[in-house]
Amino acid sequence: MHAPVAIDLLDWEHEDFLDEQLQIAATEGPRKTSKPLQITSHGFEDLVRILIVDDDENVASGIRMALILRGYDAYVCGSAEEALERLGETRWALVISDLQLPGVDGQHLLQRVADIQPDARRILITGFGTTDTEAWACREADDYLIKPFSTQRLVQAVQRLLPSEPIRDSDV
Repeated sequence: MHAPVAIDLLDWEHEDFLDEQLQIAATEGPRKTSKPLQITSHGFEDLVRILIVDDDENVASGIRMALILRGYDAYVCGSAEEALERLGETRWALVISDLQLPGVDGQHLLQRVADIQPDARRILITGFGTTDTEAWACREADDYLIKPFSTQRLVQAVQRLLPSEPIRDSDV
């Protein structure tokens, strides 16, 4: 097996991003569940759902693309308020949130995630890491990534945290 190519967040704005991500996905293969994929009118039920919250569209799109190419069902919200609406509608296996968001910040959002969906795993990402933020993340989040981080580091964190089976609305 070939080692995956790591792509930093700063590289996600370049044209070659998709080609490189496709190469990584081809090397690693898609995320598999023990059941066959079932296509319904609602989409792919056997994909693990991940909610990405970041007001930087380039970062959010890069994270989403990296996760989709590995077989995850990833959605993007540009604010904590939008994410809280989605949390009320759908079960999520994982919420990845930036620290600095317009309005409600990522720390408060992840605290609300813990209240609304206690089984959802939480990753805090930031470009402005401090000792206080890191200490909070160690207590309250499941992982903490400082930008720029590699795609490989992100995927390793996600794979470490997620169950092998998807979380469905019917599991509530």
